[in-house]
Amino acid sequence: MAHNPYSALKPVESSMFSRAGYDDTTWQLLLEFKSTHEIRAYSNVSPEVADEVLSSESLGRYFNANIKGNGSWSFETLGADPATMLPKAPKAVPDGGITDEDIQAVDSSWTGTTILSTDHIAPIYGGIDRSQTTIPAPQIPGDQNFRCGTGEMGVLYWSKQSGDPEVLPDMHEASAAEMVVEVYSTSQSEPGFFAQEFEAQAELATQPRGEVLGAWQTPKTAVEAVALLNERETEIDAIIAQSVEANTNALKVKVVDAGTHAVAGDVLTRLVQRKDSAFKLLDPFRAILHTAYKFAGSRAAAAIDPLDTAITHVKRQMGAWEQEEERKRLARIQEERRRAEEAARELQRQQQEALTLAEVTDALEQGDEDRAQNLFENPIDVPLPYVAPQFVEPTYLPPAGQSVRANWKIREETIDMVAFLRAVKDGKLTIEVAAKYVLPNLPALNKQAKSLENAFSVPGFEAFNDPVRSVRRGK
Repeated sequence: MAHNPYSALKPVESSMFSRAGYDDTTWQLLLEFKSTHEIRAYSNVSPEVADEVLSSESLGRYFNANIKGNGSWSFETLGADPATMLPKAPKAVPDGGITDEDIQAVDSSWTGTTILSTDHIAPIYGGIDRSQTTIPAPQIPGDQNFRCGTGEMGVLYWSKQSGDPEVLPDMHEASAAEMVVEVYSTSQSEPGFFAQEFEAQAELATQPRGEVLGAWQTPKTAVEAVALLNERETEIDAIIAQSVEANTNALKVKVVDAGTHAVAGDVLTRLVQRKDSAFKLLDPFRAILHTAYKFAGSRAAAAIDPLDTAITHVKRQMGAWEQEEERKRLARIQEERRRAEEAARELQRQQQEALTLAEVTDALEQGDEDRAQNLFENPIDVPLPYVAPQFVEPTYLPPAGQSVRANWKIREETIDMVAFLRAVKDGKLTIEVAAKYVLPNLPALNKQAKSLENAFSVPGFEAFNDPVRSVRRGK
């Protein structure tokens, strides 16, 4: 049975990831992003490191702090999990024209019995008014003489030359895609000739698009930008949804031969075009709001920075004095302990002398001079009396509403890498332990790899070619 890496994925409580897991047979850490459903498999992750990641208090925070942007974490993007790919329900294809209610909203005289002109056809897709977008009303592919739509009477198509509508009642239940193809076919000398060729185009023509004209007003102030964003919220949500769907579909692309390579190239071009369209639409809002954000930030900084400087100064002054007081307190504790130990040793000596003298006297009274002499040369041992821990009260208390906690750090200005490496050489530190505390200088290594290409040779590092692909933008 083929190995299934997806089986390691389990649901997690995270705002960034929907599932995560560890495959101990391949040493892969798997993370599924909640927003894009992208699944990444990080290679060569030891069980100890994987346990640290998966048991972290916040998986997203750990990812941003330790994995994201870290060149030592290599990954591949897996395709969608087959277990989660349920059959999609057929999408309801929106009407290519408008309904009676749509017309009555702008023309109260409309009775639903006749159509006077093609002006009644509005570019409405998915219930969203896209009158300010580049989405045209549906047209028969390749034919400039017909427009089409649906109504209560059936499927309608109009001749642009005469402006008169005709009804196809038997196609009332047909989808917009089928409608376009069929109407187009009936307009040819050979019915159905172009139906198959344009079927895909017709289906795409009925889908919402994200390309937007310059009819969107460019905001001049932050207030205006917020108001316009709220006004266009439904439209923007639709574009975002389309971008997410495009992302999901693009992640399924697999290039395995010349044919799929060509398809991937077309997909890439369309993705870049969609990105450019969304950028041109939304970046003016981002730019004006970012300018306002920076202005507000500069004003806030002007008010807060002096206070931060003052707070830091006062904290350091208090900390320095407290550390000196603590040093003095510890010194007093050491002095008190030294005195207590000296008193204990003096008491031990006195007890030893008293006990030995008593034994010597007893030996002499018994006439045992040899024993008495031996006691003089080797006094009786007496244990050192117990010395209780010494305690000296602090000379201060933290001010009300303030507290101090330990916060040990490495003093960066005293780091001695030579001494560190010498400790590894002398066996005081193992190479495995030392490697955890040393980060490679990736910018310098990448620069050397770019310069030397195949000739790059640094033990422990492998250079590879990661081509940069660009897409020519249309003017």
